[in-house]
Amino acid sequence: MGNTMKYGLKIFFSIGALFLGMNLLGLGHVSELRAANIIFVVYFTNQLASANKVDDDNITYTSNLLSLFLANFIAVVLCIIGVIVFVNLLPSYLEVISVGAIWANTESLMQLVVALFFEGMAGSAIVSFSLMQYWKNVKRKRTTLP
Repeated sequence: MGNTMKYGLKIFFSIGALFLGMNLLGLGHVSELRAANIIFVVYFTNQLASANKVDDDNITYTSNLLSLFLANFIAVVLCIIGVIVFVNLLPSYLEVISVGAIWANTESLMQLVVALFFEGMAGSAIVSFSLMQYWKNVKRKRTTLP
């Protein structure tokens, strides 16, 4: 469970840094750059799957999958909270972020939150299941130096 929370926070902070950097550079309206957050999700989800295998070589497919999915769920919820806080601090950001491919034409913060939740959870499920197809047969051992 410790790895799950740690990697969920890593995903959240990396996505937060991406969006904050894009906003500071005036690139918050570029939906292609916003889609780059999937890189962080895939990278840290893969790292979590690897860490779970190293820490417990006998971890089951289901346990590892649930760990990956829970870490992504934590990240999605924290990112939604971050968006809510950011929109309340800077209301004009709702107009900037609502110009996107997936959550286009959201008129309210609640619509944006619902769209982000479903998009985030669908992406999390796809990434988690896809990576588990690789990790289900991989055996990793913790190595120690002599």
